[in-house]
Amino acid sequence: MTPGQNSKPKEDKDPNGHKLPKELQDCLKFLIDKYEKEDSWVRKQQLKLWKKNEEFWHGIQFVFWSESRQDWLSPSVYNWFNQDEGREGVEGPFYDFVINIYKSHGEAIIAALSAQVPTVRFPPDDAEDDDDLLTSKTYAKIADLIQRHNQVKVLQLMSLFTLWNQGLLAWYHAPKADKAFGMVNIENFKKQLTCTVCDKNFPVEDEEDLQSGLHNCPDCGMPLEAVTVLDSFQESPKSRVLIDFFGGLHVKVPYWARKQGDMSYLIKALDQPKPFLKSIFPHIADEIESDDEDSQMYERMARTPSTFTSFSRADDNHDLATHRQCWLRTWAFEGLPKDKEAEKKKLYKLFPNGAYVSYVGNKYAESRDEDLDKYWTICKVGLSTYIHADAIGQPLIPLQESRNVLFNLTLETVEQGIGSQFADPRVLNFNVYSKHEARPGMIY
Repeated sequence: MTPGQNSKPKEDKDPNGHKLPKELQDCLKFLIDKYEKEDSWVRKQQLKLWKKNEEFWHGIQFVFWSESRQDWLSPSVYNWFNQDEGREGVEGPFYDFVINIYKSHGEAIIAALSAQVPTVRFPPDDAEDDDDLLTSKTYAKIADLIQRHNQVKVLQLMSLFTLWNQGLLAWYHAPKADKAFGMVNIENFKKQLTCTVCDKNFPVEDEEDLQSGLHNCPDCGMPLEAVTVLDSFQESPKSRVLIDFFGGLHVKVPYWARKQGDMSYLIKALDQPKPFLKSIFPHIADEIESDDEDSQMYERMARTPSTFTSFSRADDNHDLATHRQCWLRTWAFEGLPKDKEAEKKKLYKLFPNGAYVSYVGNKYAESRDEDLDKYWTICKVGLSTYIHADAIGQPLIPLQESRNVLFNLTLETVEQGIGSQFADPRVLNFNVYSKHEARPGMIY
């Protein structure tokens, strides 16, 4: 299970988060739908651009945008010419070779930027204070441990790959407890009464009895002392801080936000198997199985691997469902209509730090109080007025298209420039002709 997929430790998860009153569920659903639709046209253009970059990376570069199918299509791959049986050359374009400089340049730049993992420094506030020095060293060790746990080199490479193709990068970081990380013994302590004279111990049935006054030893009559002693050990799974990354295809934030603090919401969407989601949310397992909602169809097509994407195949796998995880800031509750003032006050009270709400398709799954900034870090790609910026590889797209056209025209000119020759065997003796060297300027 990767971070962001219900990976919070048990102590941070509200076990009754799915029991939110129906009227408050409706209010959260209203806000999520409102913020998703407010910039739907801008979002569509962003997905269109990012998806084209993904296609170019995988070498699918002779593509055109289909408004009816809302996807990039390649004539040679999808054989769209076959729709017209009477056309000449139904096999598609003949010269469509790709010289993928977009990917080669991207790999070279990614290799250069990822040559070394940036180090994290924790200088002490006072270099002469032993406590500050110890704290600084401890923080440095923790940073190294988190890097090892998250394979930070691979994480860095994939983050740069996302920046090359998309104009947004979001890191999710959260603690997770799992038996796969190992087990640790947690000490359990209890109170007991001890006699310092006869060295005997007496159990405490109810700790409230300790507040009632002095207790005397039944043997010697001396006052008993209340002490804390080790009672038992309890096995518990170890915890790790896990980091995952997501690009604009999976994470949606307001297009008008200039910095992370301006964002009123963050929505992360993953297409996951229904059996996996039912194991996480057993209270809505039946609704997940019967959910055939296609409201996220175009978003799902954009997240489909480039080599296999197609409008006709977007709904092939009915075993997948879209798991949306949404984070709302408290001031985002102000988006509710005026007749929802009572519900708005309840939301402020239940979610003082912000609301986390999860949906499987359109089915409400859970919610809890959660601060967006505690678990997310948004990266701006480069110089840009807003969080959304051009992908690093975006300026190379026109050069890639020009390179493909120029190469194919050159190849076609060379091949087609060699004229066809015909001869009559009654006029030309081919046996004699084959013994002569063909030279420029020779006349036969």
